[in-house]
Amino acid sequence: MGDPKELKNILYASAEHYYSCGTEENYYNLFSTENSDRHYVLSVCKGNDEKLYYHKQPETLMDIIIDGCVDVYKELLDVPKNIERYSNDFKLKAQGNRREIIIESKYVDIFDYIINKLNKLSNDKYTIKALIAVKSNVHLATGRYYIEDAELVKSPDDDNKYVFEYTLISEGKEYIKLTEEELIKEMDDYYEKTFDDE
Repeated sequence: MGDPKELKNILYASAEHYYSCGTEENYYNLFSTENSDRHYVLSVCKGNDEKLYYHKQPETLMDIIIDGCVDVYKELLDVPKNIERYSNDFKLKAQGNRREIIIESKYVDIFDYIINKLNKLSNDKYTIKALIAVKSNVHLATGRYYIEDAELVKSPDDDNKYVFEYTLISEGKEYIKLTEEELIKEMDDYYEKTFDDE
């Protein structure tokens, strides 16, 4: 295993739950080693306690983070999320219901792995919810948008299927409507364009 100076921080996450008698705070930092025997190290801080986990596969350590964040994330499903996607900075922040979650990484694959798994674990199979919460801010290739509404509509491709359609407002107060699939693709296109320009 590499010396501590060779560690590179690749993910930060925090999940906090505020009670009348105190706060439950969980903080996670995932590191990779820069040496040839590449390992991953996860630091988990709960209150005053810190534990370190080591593994060759980052997914194993990310699953520990997901297990620690999923309960707070479930309570924030309907809360507006601030999602930022740049070529070297990917961040989600949500706060409400006496809870707060932050997930931040410089690597899109790591960020998406965490978010996608949290979404899958948080959405009850008998409950249909939009993947991206109303009142969230998102970045698209054409600028920054605020999600005003999301409603179920008939799929344009299949009359027996329903999809979420989002109403977005640009900073210039222009309205656009996108299905969930279209919105996610637009967000990915923004990331790819930003990455290519750097």
